Amino acid sequence: MDRSCHIPRITCSDGVFYAGTGIFTFDPIEMEPVPGRPGMYRMHRLGIPQERIAKRLGVLQRTISNHLAKMPGQAYLLNTDLSRGFTVTHVAEKHGWTEPLVWSLALEENNDLQRFEALNWGLRTWDLWDWNDCDRRFGDEWPGRIPAQMVAHILYYFSKQNDLILDPMAGGGVTPDVCLAFNRRCWAFINADWRNFQHRPAAEETDEGSILIDDYLEILQRTGWRCTHIIQAPLSTQRFSAGMVSAMQKQRILGVTSRYVIILKRQWRMMSMMLQRELSRRV
Repeated sequence: MDRSCHIPRITCSDGVFYAGTGIFTFDPIEMEPVPGRPGMYRMHRLGIPQERIAKRLGVLQRTISNHLAKMPGQAYLLNTDLSRGFTVTHVAEKHGWTEPLVWSLALEENNDLQRFEALNWGLRTWDLWDWNDCDRRFGDEWPGRIPAQMVAHILYYFSKQNDLILDPMAGGGVTPDVCLAFNRRCWAFINADWRNFQHRPAAEETDEGSILIDDYLEILQRTGWRCTHIIQAPLSTQRFSAGMVSAMQKQRILGVTSRYVIILKRQWRMMSMMLQRELSRRV
């Protein structure tokens, strides 16, 4: 008997990724159907509190705790297959788990450099990060999809294992997928894209509904953050087909391949001064 029905990619709402209820997987030990079991374990690995997992799946927190207590047994089965030489892709298909979730098991106890090597990703040393394509093992198809390698570089240079990562524009879920492979906790949700260039001539573009780099910097600086790094991470033009390029040229649409990674640090002294000013106004 097929031990798993269709396993959906985790979607998100209210700041957390969750598995759609109504999709069932079967425990390989006890054949009782459990709603969203791989998704439940995925959220647990990403550091989502059990009460939030229970709310997303529409079950009691006690139910989540009971099922999570049994997960080491299922993880043991996957690790056994991995130790026998089965690939991560094969193990994921066999057990109905996503590849990033299996990678999180396969790479346990590894440092970040070992994880780069296992994923066959070269490490960029300079502040120009460019890749020809996205790694399809991580994230779903999504407009403006970012390379998993770029997320991995941000995690490597600016975080440590078990840090909590927030992605306010998660899109197809690349960031939480990479966080699983690199042992980071992650909370992510969807926000608006920064501009719509695909259906409007360049001369007709407006700033209505757009979010530009300057907007981000202004908002963050007002709340006590200061920019420390701006890293070029251009998109590959290979994502545009010849037909798409021709249509864009005829309509005078200016495509976007420029992209930047902005790193900021909080200025705690400034935050303290801002708080004091705010408190003085309220007195």
